[in-house]
Amino acid sequence: MNKSFSTRMVLLRKERGMSQKEAAAALGVSQALLSHYEKGIRECGLDFVTRAAEFYHVTCDYLLGCSDSRTGLTGFFTAEELEQDREMSISTIYRAAARMLEAVHIETDPVLGDRLQWLFALSVYNGLTASSQAGFLSQGAIHFDPQAAALLSSGMMTAITHSIAGSGKAGQEAPEPQIQALPQCVQTLITESENYIRRNIDQYLSGRELR
Repeated sequence: MNKSFSTRMVLLRKERGMSQKEAAAALGVSQALLSHYEKGIRECGLDFVTRAAEFYHVTCDYLLGCSDSRTGLTGFFTAEELEQDREMSISTIYRAAARMLEAVHIETDPVLGDRLQWLFALSVYNGLTASSQAGFLSQGAIHFDPQAAALLSSGMMTAITHSIAGSGKAGQEAPEPQIQALPQCVQTLITESENYIRRNIDQYLSGRELR
């Protein structure tokens, strides 16, 4: 196993603020064995690699040193600017999410990264509950009552949004942003979303169907 594996195992554990004993218990191995893995003295099996990747919310490729992308998203969605990023599409949304998730994970703030990840996940889940109510998903795909699921996911998204917005510490110097200039896909997502809100604000406030 290459040196990157042991280095990244230590880095991820420290980012979580966990002792070696705590991490070993969570990963189902002895502290002595985890110590050997983190020092590169012993090689682990694939089962442990997948378990550690799932626990630390990173890809196996990142853990093994095959990629610098923790989520694997920028490996799938190229970081290069594309002409189609100027138009709002599903691809633009995916790419904007990928770029911003990567920016958060690059910072040493796994809690913030985890919150943002769940914000995106619940947003998609909310769409799935609507699809279930419309009959586009197989019966039983959503395990909660669809209306309750939509209400709960929307409420939790609001709570997570407030948590992210309030995560900054007043009086402290803001960290240097990892993305100096907003990628085109992110600019398009912001602009088009705000235009959508402007077009629909009267309908939303009056309870009419959105356009």
